[in-house]
Amino acid sequence: MFRKKTKEREEEKLSKIDYNKHEFRAQIDKTTSFSVIDTDLKATFIIKKNLHDYKIYVSSSEAPVQNFIKEFEMQPYEEIIGERAILDKEVFPLNEKVRSVLGERVNLRIRGIRLCFGREDDYITIDERDLENSKISPSIQGLKEFLLSNQRSVLGFAVRHFKPKKGNMVFLKCGYDEPVSEIKSINVQILASLQQRGFYMQKHNKPYGLQMFIVLTV
Repeated sequence: MFRKKTKEREEEKLSKIDYNKHEFRAQIDKTTSFSVIDTDLKATFIIKKNLHDYKIYVSSSEAPVQNFIKEFEMQPYEEIIGERAILDKEVFPLNEKVRSVLGERVNLRIRGIRLCFGREDDYITIDERDLENSKISPSIQGLKEFLLSNQRSVLGFAVRHFKPKKGNMVFLKCGYDEPVSEIKSINVQILASLQQRGFYMQKHNKPYGLQMFIVLTV
């Protein structure tokens, strides 16, 4: 009886597999790669850019205690900050390119960010909710204008969401749904993967490697 139920579950899983899925991957240069996942329902284009040339600041966090307080979500055991130059040289130009192609109204909306104000050993953090409460547009363009008025005080941006099951630490999440009729969504994330720590330590002598993902779904 139990064997029969197990077999039925396995057959059900197999029936859900999309055998019409096609995948393609290309390495564009030493920092950029490109993947396509095409199914009957949608096509997803993923561009990944390694940001290992930028500085990161790493220190120990309060997670050994905080992670045992039920009211708080899980936090990484190390506090990681990506330098502000990532926003200035990667994120803001990307938003401008998106707007130039799809129209000025398509301004990537911020869905998660934690900014650090101060110095490496003396800083405070705010997130996207604080920006909205301060009447700052929750968009990449709004963030750019805000940072222009705080040139010297912004150290960078830290982990906003930690997903321990996936091993991802998300620093920035933004996107736009249905910018045009042919595109379902554009999503941009900057994250670091716990599973790839060994690679970055071996190849780049860094404890973490930040990566920018641009995901286009049509």
